Amino acid sequence: MRTPIHTTTPQPVYTALSVLIALNPRRQHEKISKFRELLERERSMNPAYRVRVCVKEVKGNCAINYKLGDCFTVERFYVSDVGKSICIHALSSMLTLLSPFLKGASAKVLGIGEQDDVGYIQCPDPGKPYTCGGTVIFELRRERIEE
Repeated sequence: MRTPIHTTTPQPVYTALSVLIALNPRRQHEKISKFRELLERERSMNPAYRVRVCVKEVKGNCAINYKLGDCFTVERFYVSDVGKSICIHALSSMLTLLSPFLKGASAKVLGIGEQDDVGYIQCPDPGKPYTCGGTVIFELRRERIEE
């Protein structure tokens, strides 16, 4: 019988554990216990965060029709609480900074805000006179997840 691994464990970690067990199938239970212990230690040293992404300002006509106050949530490896569609261009402009922000990097250090837990990112559409759309400024507000 296999012992289940915590569902929020990233896929590369599953792969590393699978390789470890495949290389030496003996004492599987001990390896899984040690692995869980290491994961818990890492979780305590690296707290989990959730980021609420909300439209702060719209300049021009947003192609997806974002309005002031539209929000969605990013937690661990997924997006939730989506009231309407998510613009792929806006999301792509956030991803490189959203990942370290979710892992605890300060918005000040990332250069996206003046407070540790609040940052701002702008979508890449420049709006008129360059495109028929408009640009949106998003506020990213981070909160710690208590586990």
